[in-house]
Amino acid sequence: RDLHSFPTRRSSDLVQRTCSGNDCGGFVTTLLYDSGFDKRYNHGAKNADGAGNTSVQRAWAEANWQTLGNGASINVADLKPGDVAHSPGHTFVYAGDIPGFNSKIASASQCDYAPKAGLESITSGNVTWFRKK
Repeated sequence: RDLHSFPTRRSSDLVQRTCSGNDCGGFVTTLLYDSGFDKRYNHGAKNADGAGNTSVQRAWAEANWQTLGNGASINVADLKPGDVAHSPGHTFVYAGDIPGFNSKIASASQCDYAPKAGLESITSGNVTWFRKK
């Protein structure tokens, strides 16, 4: 399925969200799960199966997805929609070119801002990129 098919439902058994439901990990998990891009992401998005916060998601990605490298070492032109970035305490997703979106990434922040066009640096050395195998 297409990553751009943004989620339209939320199931009570899916990963817990904080504050108003817009933390970064909850957003990325919901996007990848509900769009059908990867129903396995973050332990199938189910708390009972081990789904969790950014550090849990990074460990899951390291075990199940391809590591592309850190932002300083990757070729940005090689990123694809659905690639996920992890930095200390944060995660976001590469969305690619979406007319009118004004960013190539989508992000949210715990208790700070709802999902939106992200401002994070794609090429930061503290960001590690992962891709679905």
